[in-house]
Amino acid sequence: MPDPLSQMPDEIRLGDTLEVLFCFGDFKASDGWVVTVYWKGSTTDYSKLTTADGDNHLLTLSSTETNTNLKVEDMSWQAKAALGGEVFTADYGTQMGLVNFTEAGASDQRSQNQKTLDAITAVIENRASTDQQEYTIKDRQLKRMDIEDLLNFQAIYENRVKQEKRREKGQGTPLIKVRFQAP
Repeated sequence: MPDPLSQMPDEIRLGDTLEVLFCFGDFKASDGWVVTVYWKGSTTDYSKLTTADGDNHLLTLSSTETNTNLKVEDMSWQAKAALGGEVFTADYGTQMGLVNFTEAGASDQRSQNQKTLDAITAVIENRASTDQQEYTIKDRQLKRMDIEDLLNFQAIYENRVKQEKRREKGQGTPLIKVRFQAP
């Protein structure tokens, strides 16, 4: 069994066991401090009490706990230290929940921007040159988006997907250098 992590990871694969040994000099377990870790996301709301390990606090989430209580999403977490009536945030951060591939029906891993781009591209590729822009059947009317609008949306979503991929690689926004001259 591997040693516990010394800090909370940026990513957690749901279905994996998570062990983190928190070393808070100001909030020693041996002095009576109790630490609870909280996760919040758009669909995640979970907390777990750590156990004392000498002066430190050991967080242990079983594979069942990570799979059941954490979600595939960006989550914020906080480690709160409490003693008597005092409560302090000892540590905090963000964490991405990653899909558990062993689960039946593992979800589509594309971002919403990538899914939208793929759908726009499919519409553009499947459009015939004789495609009608409007249809009327009985009292219902259907209008299709014209190709120019589709191409504009395709460019917008291509840019969004490129930005996501740069962030995934840790590159962030490209640097733009500017030089100012006095008049």
